[in-house]
Amino acid sequence: MAQSFFTSAMKTATGHPILFRTFLVVTVLTAGLVAGWSSRPLSGWPERAVSAATLPSGFAETLVASGMTSPTAFAIAPDGRIFVCQQGGSLRVIQGGSLLTTPFMTLSVNSSGERGLLGVAFDPNFATNNFVYVYYTTSTSPIHNRISRFTANGNVVQAGSELVLADLENLSATNHNGGAMHFGPDGKLYVAVGENAVTSNSQTLNNRLGKMLRLNSDGTIPTDNPFFNTATGNNRSIWTLGLRNPFTFAFQPGTGRMFINDVGQVTWEEVNDGIAGSNYGWPTCEGACNPTNPNFRDPIYYYSNDASTCAITGGAFYNPTNATFPAQYVGKYFLADYCAGWIKYIDPASPPGVGGASNFATGLSLPVDLRVANDGSLYYLQRGSGGQLWRIQYTANQAPTITQHPANQTVTTGQTATFSVTASGTAPLSYQWRKNNMDINGANSASYTTPPAVLGDNGAQFTCFVSNLFGNDTSNAATLTVTTNQPPTATITQPGVGTLYTGGETINFAGTGTDPDQGTLPASAFTWEVVFHHDTHTHPFIPPFSGVTSGSFVIPTTGETATNVWYRIHLTVTDAGGLQHSVFRDINPRVVNLTLNSSPAGLQLTLDGQPVVSPHTEASVVGIERSIGVVSPQTVGSTTYTFNNWSDGGAATHTISTPATDTTYTATFSGGGLVFYPLPQPIRLLETRAGEPGCDAPGAPIVAGVDRTQLARRTCGNVTIPSNALAITGNITPVPNSGGFVTLYPSNASRPLVANSNFVAGEIVNNVFTVGLGPDGAFKIHAQTTTHVVIDVTGYYAPPGAGGLYFHPLPQPIRLLETRSGEPGCDTPGTPIPGGTSRVQQGRVTCGGVTIPNAALALVGNATVVNPAGAGFITLYPNQASPPLVSNGNYVGDDIVNTPFNVGLGAGGAFRIFSLATTNIVVDVLGYYSPDATDLNGAGLLFYPLGAPVRLLDSRPGEPGCFTPGTPLVGGVEYSQQARGICGGQTVPAAALAVVGNVTTVNPVAGFLTLWPSNVARPLIATSNFTTGQIANRHFTVALGPDGAFKLFALGTTDLVVDLSGYFAP
Repeated sequence: MAQSFFTSAMKTATGHPILFRTFLVVTVLTAGLVAGWSSRPLSGWPERAVSAATLPSGFAETLVASGMTSPTAFAIAPDGRIFVCQQGGSLRVIQGGSLLTTPFMTLSVNSSGERGLLGVAFDPNFATNNFVYVYYTTSTSPIHNRISRFTANGNVVQAGSELVLADLENLSATNHNGGAMHFGPDGKLYVAVGENAVTSNSQTLNNRLGKMLRLNSDGTIPTDNPFFNTATGNNRSIWTLGLRNPFTFAFQPGTGRMFINDVGQVTWEEVNDGIAGSNYGWPTCEGACNPTNPNFRDPIYYYSNDASTCAITGGAFYNPTNATFPAQYVGKYFLADYCAGWIKYIDPASPPGVGGASNFATGLSLPVDLRVANDGSLYYLQRGSGGQLWRIQYTANQAPTITQHPANQTVTTGQTATFSVTASGTAPLSYQWRKNNMDINGANSASYTTPPAVLGDNGAQFTCFVSNLFGNDTSNAATLTVTTNQPPTATITQPGVGTLYTGGETINFAGTGTDPDQGTLPASAFTWEVVFHHDTHTHPFIPPFSGVTSGSFVIPTTGETATNVWYRIHLTVTDAGGLQHSVFRDINPRVVNLTLNSSPAGLQLTLDGQPVVSPHTEASVVGIERSIGVVSPQTVGSTTYTFNNWSDGGAATHTISTPATDTTYTATFSGGGLVFYPLPQPIRLLETRAGEPGCDAPGAPIVAGVDRTQLARRTCGNVTIPSNALAITGNITPVPNSGGFVTLYPSNASRPLVANSNFVAGEIVNNVFTVGLGPDGAFKIHAQTTTHVVIDVTGYYAPPGAGGLYFHPLPQPIRLLETRSGEPGCDTPGTPIPGGTSRVQQGRVTCGGVTIPNAALALVGNATVVNPAGAGFITLYPNQASPPLVSNGNYVGDDIVNTPFNVGLGAGGAFRIFSLATTNIVVDVLGYYSPDATDLNGAGLLFYPLGAPVRLLDSRPGEPGCFTPGTPLVGGVEYSQQARGICGGQTVPAAALAVVGNVTTVNPVAGFLTLWPSNVARPLIATSNFTTGQIANRHFTVALGPDGAFKLFALGTTDLVVDLSGYFAP
């Protein structure tokens, strides 16, 4: 059965198809690099025939080893052994051409999809420190990829030697893990990490997914990394970004040049030049960017996905210590494709760009990795045919060359010693070991083990003579040292066996050391070390130190929160002859149960930042600090719940110290949506300009890229936003010196891809906002460029209570006021509002068959300033309230400026409109707030803020959003936009009857924009007016038709961006 390819489509809640590519390869259970790998043995499944690949003339290949289950990667050790990763967690060793029966180690991994044991590398000083590095997926929740270092003890791992260097971010999808690892010529460890099928990961410095990482060999982060000063924490390890699934990469010996192989989506497979700080453009670009984007580095070579290719999975430079291939191949970069089963090569000195690679080998069966050995051989690892490693050699006549010489050995009398040699050359090779230049009878293999040593063997020299038909070579001499010294004895006397610890406790330790020859050993002979163990791996705690026979240390109260942990105290004593004896003592934790509950039960909480569903019980170490928190608001079924309080009186998210007894913590929530509470008078919450009044007046602008946390729940003057407020609404005014945008978002959310206001240098632009608050009662302000910001608040949303108002969208928006002569409207005085005066405007009216009832206490709509006599501002405020220190809109002479508003009604159901300059005003009303849950216009609605704003629509080509048509709205054409569904991880449910957000016109032809319910005729209103080329943001509230949609109409052709911050529902 031939391998095949297919494309699947699934519908989102919005009804638009999302295409994704999956590869079905019949030799595995499910597809390879994109769809996932099988963790089953391949036997019993259709396979390609076991046969040699087709190679250029003069080359031959030999099968090194087979029977490796689902291999993923391999590395060649300095001593010639080959370590092969099996996806299921076993690291296998090939020595002397044989696959050893006993694995080097078997890790517990999650091998779903493309997860598992994915990468291996050897320390540059492996010959002396025996360090082996691996990349694997953990098997316990939360599932994530881990980079760890182990110590080799011959062909098996030293028990308990795992040192965790990095735990990467938690995984959601099972694919796009990356996993390749190499040490660079600078001695740093480089690691390739996939974006876990979340494309946004690739372009952020807030996580390590979709990146190349650079670490020191102990896991610390080099201070010369390119993002060390711009990223934070572990993200400083980022070396390059903008990658999708960099499954393999390689360094060129001699030059140190790095090539990164990035598995593409549906179009191109890439080879990228690995240069510090580079951004390779995913997901904006696949292959070379078109048009060229100066922010991204294009690949130096890329080839198309067609009916045969699917994933670039191997890469190696041919620059071995002993080059045996013809000169035309030296310095070339070899690469493999998983589905096509070929190896090709390119010239790094003149990379071909698109296509143009030269053929080298075909007929491989699912290759996953390539390596060049120092002896000049090219190895490839394939998953097909049962998992095999093949060696490609140039078959010209070659004499042997010793590539790995035997090492000196030291043993005590009665022990054996083993010497090994590695050689290249045309097979077959013959071996003859010699002792003191005399042949050893029967010692004719690549390794030799001596009989039990006697003192007479001390100083003996061992060499190996290797020969074939074309010549011979002799290894360097290795010396055998034999000693009679007897080892000392170490004893730990404190802490005692069975000691338990708690966080913050002081632990005392002491020990003794004796020697048959020296007696009691002095303190200088003692070396202590304390290692923190977690399950099967370790973390360093106190590094080795010497010179004392006793001491103490304090157990930390923060860090690892699991209970399968312990501290191991190591003592090593060394006698005068250099012999050692080591012992250890374990101390284990005191453990209790913590229970997190909610009222009502079944709601989502967080424990150490991880979501849990209540009731949740988890063991915890006494004295260790834990973070407990809530998710607020959260929707279960059709009900939205908001946090009220914890039983211990702590904040929504706060730290506890695990008590000495089992303890329950309960979070109490209020169910349902939010009602609106208009402030008795608008307040200026924030004024950053020096010397200007406001509740918060820092006197300094918001710095570009440094998000400000702004507290909203507070008392300002005689107006209070209470502690149960969960969202606020008002007006934001940037006062910038350069162009950019401002984004508002809840303090507990990641910054979303939305903008509340766009501006150019010197422009003062007002816009209404509605923003949810985090559990701390705050929201964040992000400015793309440094700018002053003014924030005025007109009201807040909170759980239903006294004074709370329901939102009633009008059946159809109405034009409440039109001051221009001869223009239609409910109220048409025909004269402008004189500058410096305020107009009293009745808000409770019947107009065009639509009624705003007497119970209405606030209006929602849009005010448009038309051709003012000069620069100034307008303010809308309740009738008979004192004029507040706020503005709804700023303008210049002859301007047309739209200002969304949310204004309370005062005496007589009226509000006031103040204008600094004489101007015509148009006021459109979209809905009102009332204490009545039901009235003549139907049921009142509750407000539900989204957990974070989302980008519902972006019509610009190549820009991200839930709807991305890639073409602008054509002037004069009505469009229908679906609002209900899942977008950006947030849900607008089927019950939603109106949505709230921000609409931005981008590069328009002059005109206006109208939003209205999908089931009514287009009303005589404008949501936004704009001039040619203007970027104009406007806040909006729009009712939805029965189909969950609203309509958009632009008089001039324009690109459009629509962001949502919340919705209204019963």
